[in-house]
Amino acid sequence: MALKIYTASAGSGKTHALTREFLRLMLSNGDPRYFTTIQAVTFTKKATAEMKGRIVAELSTLARTPEESLFTDDLCRELGISEAKLQERANATLHALLLEYTSFRVRTIDSFFQEVVRSFAYELGHAGALRVQLDSDQLLHQAVLEVLAKQDQEKSDEKIEAWLQELTTEAIEDGKGYNIEDQLSRFAKQLENEAVKQLRAGKEFPSQAQVKKLREAARKIIKDKREALSVLAEKALNALAQSGVAIEDLSNKRSGVFGATYACQRVQGAFTIDGVPLAERSYLQGFLAATDTETRLAKLVGGSKDKRPIREQIEPHLSSIYDALKEFSDYNFQQLPIYVTAQQINRYAGLYGILIDIDNALQDLKREGKLMLISDAPSLIQALLKDNNDAPFLYEKIGARIEHHMIDEFQDTSRMQYENFKPLLDNAQSQGQDCLIVGDAKQSIYRFRNSDSTLLTTQLTEDFTSSAERKNLEDNWRSVPEIVDFNNALYPQLCSLIRSVFDSLWSEVRGYGFPEGQEEVKSRLDAELDILLKAYEDVEQNTPKPKQQRGLGQVVLHRYAPPKKKDDSTTEGEDSEETSDTEEEVPSGALDQLPLVIVDLLKRGYRCSDIAILVRTKAHAANVAETLLSAPEEVLEGYSLPFLSEEALHVDRAYSVRFIIAALSYLADTSIPLRLAVLQEAYHQVLALAGQAEEDLSDAELQELRDFGRQGLYEVVEIINSRYGKLFPESEGAYLVKLLDMLYSWEQEEAADISTFLQYWQDKGHLQSIVNNSAEDAITLMTIHKSKGLGFPVVLLPDISWQLDEALSANKENILWCPIPPHISETEELTATHVTSVPLKYTTTLQMSYFAEPYFEEKLKNMMDSLNLLYVATTRPKQELHIWIREEAQKGQEEESGKKKSKKKETSEEKISKIEDLFLASVEEDKALHEILPAHQTTKEDPIGDSTSAPKKKHSDSEEDSATALQVGALSSYPIDKRLAILREGLEYFSEDSQRAYGRTLHLILSEIETASDVAPAISEAVHHGYIKAEHTEELSSQLRAVVEHPEAARWFDGTGKIFNERAIIGGELETSRRPDRVIFYPDDHIEVVDYKSGEERKGHHRQVREYIELLRQMGYTEVSGYLCYLHEPAPKILQVKG
Repeated sequence: MALKIYTASAGSGKTHALTREFLRLMLSNGDPRYFTTIQAVTFTKKATAEMKGRIVAELSTLARTPEESLFTDDLCRELGISEAKLQERANATLHALLLEYTSFRVRTIDSFFQEVVRSFAYELGHAGALRVQLDSDQLLHQAVLEVLAKQDQEKSDEKIEAWLQELTTEAIEDGKGYNIEDQLSRFAKQLENEAVKQLRAGKEFPSQAQVKKLREAARKIIKDKREALSVLAEKALNALAQSGVAIEDLSNKRSGVFGATYACQRVQGAFTIDGVPLAERSYLQGFLAATDTETRLAKLVGGSKDKRPIREQIEPHLSSIYDALKEFSDYNFQQLPIYVTAQQINRYAGLYGILIDIDNALQDLKREGKLMLISDAPSLIQALLKDNNDAPFLYEKIGARIEHHMIDEFQDTSRMQYENFKPLLDNAQSQGQDCLIVGDAKQSIYRFRNSDSTLLTTQLTEDFTSSAERKNLEDNWRSVPEIVDFNNALYPQLCSLIRSVFDSLWSEVRGYGFPEGQEEVKSRLDAELDILLKAYEDVEQNTPKPKQQRGLGQVVLHRYAPPKKKDDSTTEGEDSEETSDTEEEVPSGALDQLPLVIVDLLKRGYRCSDIAILVRTKAHAANVAETLLSAPEEVLEGYSLPFLSEEALHVDRAYSVRFIIAALSYLADTSIPLRLAVLQEAYHQVLALAGQAEEDLSDAELQELRDFGRQGLYEVVEIINSRYGKLFPESEGAYLVKLLDMLYSWEQEEAADISTFLQYWQDKGHLQSIVNNSAEDAITLMTIHKSKGLGFPVVLLPDISWQLDEALSANKENILWCPIPPHISETEELTATHVTSVPLKYTTTLQMSYFAEPYFEEKLKNMMDSLNLLYVATTRPKQELHIWIREEAQKGQEEESGKKKSKKKETSEEKISKIEDLFLASVEEDKALHEILPAHQTTKEDPIGDSTSAPKKKHSDSEEDSATALQVGALSSYPIDKRLAILREGLEYFSEDSQRAYGRTLHLILSEIETASDVAPAISEAVHHGYIKAEHTEELSSQLRAVVEHPEAARWFDGTGKIFNERAIIGGELETSRRPDRVIFYPDDHIEVVDYKSGEERKGHHRQVREYIELLRQMGYTEVSGYLCYLHEPAPKILQVKG
């Protein structure tokens, strides 16, 4: 039996191959339940659902009408059975599968790992149920807050406090804003990096003490080297001073030969400025390269006659000056690698120390909450399998016997995930069972999620040498021949250019950080590049016979005028601070042409829903959206350009959802005026959409809204929907369903209170998306990453100008985890700390350090990431592909004699740094790549070209995309007032045998009433707080009215006196406080004390009021009278108490 490895290029029928293999295995031995021994995993729920649906549909066809199935002949041949026997097996298997659907093991890789970890909860130290949390950001942020909270306590950690102070100070000195919480939260995400997980799994994660020693060692190296270089700079300047010649008298003065030494003093011994070593300055190197006195004097002083006296004055000292500058230069170059190495280690050493504390806090939070992050699963399983490589034991724990493994999208697998699957694959192979791996390394675009495509291209074959069988799915079933031909011609050329680009970069390398020799490192890097480019060995595809008709599609390369270059003197530098703070926009020349091209497509019969615009980033999507929205009428020619973007699918895009969230925010704290204002504005928008006049929510409506507070979070939203749903647009039903689904999940997994949900909503909940309505006739606008796995009739790529090495150009910190190079004498102080791996900022400066080799390894991978991203983009279209490429200005000039203008090759004389540059690079006979590709070319003046020969699109009524989508109508649910509800107080309010509860509840409500107008609000608040049920409000209102309108009690509630409800009297000889129900201070200095009672009259009641009267008299009030108010039905009884 074999481990089949299918290389499935884009559009090659990967799902078809997986379905066929699953069907073959499940029908292979006549056991209807054999499907339970097969497991297929992929990376997304969408892919899982698609695969499940496809398998069940095909199994159903085989069971009912096998002659209609595409798989019948293949399965009969491979299984060696007749069609009738195949149908019999399919029918029995379908019946068994539907009865045991939960045993149908087609699932995501995360769900499988969750299952394993849950099964081993006890072995992992969890006695009870283990909860899996998908969102790591929230828990990481909580861990950061725990660490910061400890610093606010009396016994704070001095090391952490010092690190935090230094981080803040450094940021302030650099002139940056600094938020410690945000910075730590961003860096805490490194705990999700697989390199860090491997450190923890191998128990190599350092202690704070070790990191502290490492930081001290790095700082000592930096200090010592800077001091030594400063001494040499001073020595060189002193040698000049001995001659009596001032630096201003030299050629180019302070920027000339002595410019490096002068700069060294200015920057206090720093080895580099803007990422360039001081000694690399051309004037200094020109002087040191001179071999004779005359040339050296010319370089140092200048050759003009007026410089002769200075030359004569300095010549006797020339030798000592040369030696001093040579010593300075040599030291700068020789010590540069260890200096930069220490500098780069020191950059994150403080954060590294705090990261250890954050990790400890994170582990505590997970233990206390019995939580597991989904990202923890691979490392936990690796730990379980490390000592016990027994797959049968694992199967026993999860309660399933898996004999066949099928793994889809294997190029997205991480190394830890592979290490977990490898024992299972080993076991299956040892048992003689077939397994299937499917993937395409060319579509590996998720390396930022720890994926490693070399597992597919090389590792599998190395690990399973005897059983691995590779097969390339060569036929492209998605695209027309024109697109297949274009990609077949494009990618071999791009691979060759990528190699040339790397060779060109290497030619500029100085070799500072290669102690074992530059050529040996280059040899290893070439081998690494060979492995990466191996993914494109099978890039060329065939067009199957049913798809070979030409003229149904095309590839068009549109040329646009490039934007004027900004005056930017900076180059690829040491820090991200040297890059732009904002992402580059889609070129305006391409954007201007976009509406014209889309209108031409619509004229040729395409629908808006046939068209997808793919961009690199969300910011670029915003550029395109703005262009489509602002397209002038004369360009549109009567057409409209509706589009659907990822942001349009966000749940917070619905006005109904915004109104509900505003209502929840108001309910969370009704005292904040801004929240009320936001709610009223959201209400105005909903009214406007419903075609009603704008008005504010009334006081009664707001009070009713506040009354909802006694319900759970989910029910509150249901009530709001039931009250105001008639105003919500019908088209927003899907958004409301998504919100309710989020609320239900939140209540089940987190908490039912409004405030915590609102915090989650603000952080990331608002970014949740609804399911795309594919039947809507709108242009799709999405990022290339999101388009993976999809296909569209027409794809437009308005911008391919992303960097070959995006990690250097992006405005974010990209962090590498690298081992400190051992066996180098200069790094002994660093390796002695026993910190094995350190975080480093990915920057060009690393090539001057002992981390140069991992820097170039990362650069190669980044370049391949960019190439893979282009591959994903150009393989999405089914019929037409449109790409925009800048048109360089002509560099030749007209000859006066009228000769034809000579056209220089468009190959950029500048360094190739972008994907777009590759299309302009010279490849054959001095022609640019785009000129030799099988594609139509347009000019910047005429972006459409001759559209008469362009393919026309014809739609039939039976096409899938013409189907009408199901619409979610008005939402309904079980009536709110008939549901069970929990009352916080007053549970026995209307119970005849509980007068005490009756009185306590009335006391609670009366304590909120000062005047008669307060009765209604007080009752509403009682409902809101859960003291009473809403159905009892009318009865209670009449009872309270009877009190406040009673002839003998009305003055207590008419507002003439100052009211003190439930105020304590303390002091004097009282051992405890006394609390009368109501005290009224009248303007004539007369005071009345009122105490409410329920039940029968008692003498003790009179004694209690008399005590209140006496206490008030002791306080200096002479005119005090007291009353008892018995809350009887139907009217209260008022008794005056004699003092």
